[in-house]
Amino acid sequence: MLSYTTSQLFDLNAIVKASEAIQSEMDIENLPSAALEIILETASAQKGCLILEKDQQLFIEAIKNNEDSNKIIAKSMPVATCVDIPQEIINHAIIFQESIVIQNATDSIYSHDIYIERHKSKSILCIPINFQSKFIGIIYLENTLKTNAFTLFKQETIKILVSQVAIAVKNARLFASEQEKSRILKFRTEIDSNLARSSDLQQMLQKCTEIMLSYLDMAFVRIWIHNPQEKVLKLQASAGMYTHIDGSHSRIPVGKYKIGLIATENKPHITNSVQTDARISDKQWAIREGMVAFAGYPLIADSELMGVVAMFSKQTISQSVLDVLSFIAKEIATAIKRKNIEEALQQQEQQYRSIFETVNDGLSIFDLETGKAVAVNPTLCQMYGYSSEEFITLNASDYIHSDCLYLFDDFVVTIKSGEDFSCQAVVIHKNGTLFDIEIKATSFIYNGKLHALVIARDIRERNQAQQALKQRTRELEQALVQLQSTQSQLIQTEKISQLGQLVAGVAHEVNNPVSFISGNLSHAENYTKDLFGLLNLYQQEFPSPGDTIEEEIEAIDLEYLAEDLPKMISSMKLGTDRIKDIMLSLRNYSRTSSDEKKAVNLHEGLDTTLMILSHRLKAKPQRPAIQIVKNYAELPLVECYYGQINQVFMNLISNAVDALDESNQGKTYEEVSQNPNMITITTEKDDSWATIIIADNGTGIPLQIKEKLFDAFFTTKVEGKGTGLGLSISYQIITQKHGGTLDCITSPGNGARFIIKIPV
Repeated sequence: MLSYTTSQLFDLNAIVKASEAIQSEMDIENLPSAALEIILETASAQKGCLILEKDQQLFIEAIKNNEDSNKIIAKSMPVATCVDIPQEIINHAIIFQESIVIQNATDSIYSHDIYIERHKSKSILCIPINFQSKFIGIIYLENTLKTNAFTLFKQETIKILVSQVAIAVKNARLFASEQEKSRILKFRTEIDSNLARSSDLQQMLQKCTEIMLSYLDMAFVRIWIHNPQEKVLKLQASAGMYTHIDGSHSRIPVGKYKIGLIATENKPHITNSVQTDARISDKQWAIREGMVAFAGYPLIADSELMGVVAMFSKQTISQSVLDVLSFIAKEIATAIKRKNIEEALQQQEQQYRSIFETVNDGLSIFDLETGKAVAVNPTLCQMYGYSSEEFITLNASDYIHSDCLYLFDDFVVTIKSGEDFSCQAVVIHKNGTLFDIEIKATSFIYNGKLHALVIARDIRERNQAQQALKQRTRELEQALVQLQSTQSQLIQTEKISQLGQLVAGVAHEVNNPVSFISGNLSHAENYTKDLFGLLNLYQQEFPSPGDTIEEEIEAIDLEYLAEDLPKMISSMKLGTDRIKDIMLSLRNYSRTSSDEKKAVNLHEGLDTTLMILSHRLKAKPQRPAIQIVKNYAELPLVECYYGQINQVFMNLISNAVDALDESNQGKTYEEVSQNPNMITITTEKDDSWATIIIADNGTGIPLQIKEKLFDAFFTTKVEGKGTGLGLSISYQIITQKHGGTLDCITSPGNGARFIIKIPV
């Protein structure tokens, strides 16, 4: 159990008060100095500094480096450039992120540090600042009066305060971040408001510079406008230290100096080290005025250079400010372009008026504030059936169908942003009929105010023609697909028919000699029995046939011959019987019977198909044999086109083998053996249907492929291996020829199950 002295209890009370004081400071600018002052007082230290991580670098944010002064200096300077701290100790703490306690610095491993040698340092305490196990900085403390100043209790006390500093820093940074977001939001809102409502270009730009100066705390801000004819940038607005727009900076050639180079390169130039930047020509001025940062952005709208905005600051510019400046530069560029367009429209207004009255398209000028037309041409009036006097009193909902009314709001917003607008919409004639129009609109200065010039074209006939063309195209595409499918199916059917004839012919030709051999083997078996019977009789009657016969019996191994020859003839009979069975299966499989259905045993068709595909099921160097699992139920004879049903079985089982081979890619023989390839064939019977399920344990079929499985010419196999017709033809055979169903149940990683249902 811990026990404390009276003085330590007083220290604990002071710790609580110090922690509360640290937590109460929410200003990230004041927090380092306030926290350092409290920790120095608590630790009875004369020197110290607070180091914090910022932008992945370490900066001294507060330091007291004079033991004879109580003044704490609040500044942000890189740790590496500071000579008022022992760099070796600080670097050790940074690298290893561990506390360092030195009770007598001049008699330690750091005694050769330049700072320690110069100041004859005594007690030193260096503690890393961590927040949620993440390193964010260091507290460095130094007692210059005595050695062994930092006792264990005092170390623990400081660690408690350091943990409070970590929390306070995170809270203050979060608070500062939110304040920064709020400030930038207000800044963007004011810029947007100025760009939207200003009518004079120069006044608009001048107000932008003043807003940027106010919100971003810049030394001065300037905006130049690009004159492409003269290839110069003309200064139009300036705020801050310099407000004049004449003098040497009023006209800058494109490609010259830092501003002209920004225009040429079409990319920003940003630095937080003005006094060493190569593009800052007058570095003495920068040093004299205390300039720290510069940011210049090209003003580009739709790939066109509108000008350059640039600013100097006496402090570093944060990334968040740079991000918003990049966005604001684009908005200013868009606004400049819009103003240029407005001026051009004003200059051409008279020319447009004559066109306005005579053009074949419907023209109108819209007030973006009221949402009403202020002028319409005769063509538009004829299109809608209103007089010009009537039309300018209408609201958008009076002549735009409710389903398209939202487009009017989009139109207003788009034109106000300086962009062109186009759409197609359904509108309402005065007599209530609906018709289609195509709208194109752009911003337009009318009577000195931003309006929209709208071109409307009746596209009823065009849409009808397009719809008719699309319909005809769809019909032709469907006809082409059907023709291709039919042609491919005919070719496939012809191939199967020819194959059937070939197989039947081969079976017939093979059957003749096999029958001859089989018939003669029966006689040969009887002859052999007779001969061996006679031989036995000879041996009984003549047990001593003579030396010559004895030698010959031994030479031909008569005993083994008498035993093996009947076995040989028997195996030959088995072989011929197997050939007969195979030929019978091939002949049955090849029957097309396309003209009429016959009652057949589906299990025979499945077994025949498996027999024909047995060479693909056998073991290979890269995998074991594919296992076949048969779950046959009792099925009645089913009326079907036997040859076509066999074709379906062949397609589905072949595809299952392909799927298993594909799933084996990248696997070793042993890996495949652990989860053997398997094809399961299940048959079922209910009142109305015979069901055949062919399933594999491959990788399954993705959903996007499953949706196209039965489409003609769709295949995932490499070119030359699949035609994309197998499943399509199988689907048509089952559904159209037999009135059944063919479905696939699959998901990635779970194999595929093809379910055939045929009515019985």
